[in-house]
Amino acid sequence: MEFHALRFMQVMESMVNSLDRPTSISPLLDNLGRVHGRLALSRGFKPHHWGVFIECTLFHFRRVLSQHRQFNQLITLDKTIIAWRTLLRCIIKSMKD
Repeated sequence: MEFHALRFMQVMESMVNSLDRPTSISPLLDNLGRVHGRLALSRGFKPHHWGVFIECTLFHFRRVLSQHRQFNQLITLDKTIIAWRTLLRCIIKSMKD
């Protein structure tokens, strides 16, 4: 599980670093899509699990970010969480395609 968490954060970092050139990340997302697609077959992974994954991830992002001064205004924290939600949805959509 620790490896998977590290890998997830590496993907997030790659996405943030590629925001101005999104096609450069396509090979990574294609590979992730194939790997996670096999989960559906081998372990019964269901599409609604993505929603649970997003909400759990955002819960933890919010918990960590809320401890920092720069996010002491709720509106700033909310806008940041919305941006992360958008990025996560884009990653998952690209993996599904």
